[in-house]
Amino acid sequence: MKKISKNQIKVLYATASKLGLVGRDHDDDLHLIIYNMFKKESVRDLTENQYRKMLRYLDGLTNNTENGMITSKQKQYVNILMQKLAKVSPSKTSTNERLAGIVHRHLGMTAIPQEPLVWVTKEQAQKLIIVLKNYIEFETKKGGKNGTG
Repeated sequence: MKKISKNQIKVLYATASKLGLVGRDHDDDLHLIIYNMFKKESVRDLTENQYRKMLRYLDGLTNNTENGMITSKQKQYVNILMQKLAKVSPSKTSTNERLAGIVHRHLGMTAIPQEPLVWVTKEQAQKLIIVLKNYIEFETKKGGKNGTG
């Protein structure tokens, strides 16, 4: 299969950079998303079709929904970040319970573990994503409870 061009790689990085997904190394959110979606370690390994899917996914992180509520892409990204948080900071609390607590603490709204994102708006989801990235960064810097980082 044909791999993407250098120009397409630049477009992907520029788009992801605008969303704050690009870090200093391959352990950033862009590469985490690529790995979760396509099981690829590098942007260079993407095919043309995967490149288009990735651009649509990134576009979905910023596009408005009709009713102003969290987009499906934002939900997917929050779930990816929660998985990453669970890896760097394991907890006996379920991921959904933990997410409900984070939503309550940082967005000031009651959230039930069965559907912690049900009342989250698109704008609140953007704030939540930043909060989760900060949690992950903090836990990674302190080494996490399992010694990773």
